[in-house]
Amino acid sequence: MFVTLLDRLIASPDVTADRRRAEPREAVAVAAELELDGVRYPIEIGNLSAGGLMASADVALRVATPVTVWIEGRRFAGEIRWQGDRRFGMRFDEPLQLDTPIIERYRAAGVEANKVMSRWMV
Repeated sequence: MFVTLLDRLIASPDVTADRRRAEPREAVAVAAELELDGVRYPIEIGNLSAGGLMASADVALRVATPVTVWIEGRRFAGEIRWQGDRRFGMRFDEPLQLDTPIIERYRAAGVEANKVMSRWMV
């Protein structure tokens, strides 16, 4: 059978999820803060891509809520794209450059010392 591009898009439950899976991600362990309605909450970022991040937090979030993440005093604005089981995904308003020093410092392998220190640097 001949399947058109439109047929595949209609059959796909979430076109955004397909795009998200295609982006290369960097596994990291970064302590940061999530700002929601003027209040900051501690979060632990588990992975970063140019388009967003996955993190865990003890705060209730809703999809499409605008939020800001603070990493080492730097502000990254975006919105919540998914939420569940203490984890959430955030899409950045502007793409992150993956060659930033943040990525280099917090790669997942052997970052326990940096993870603890980063809580003081946020």
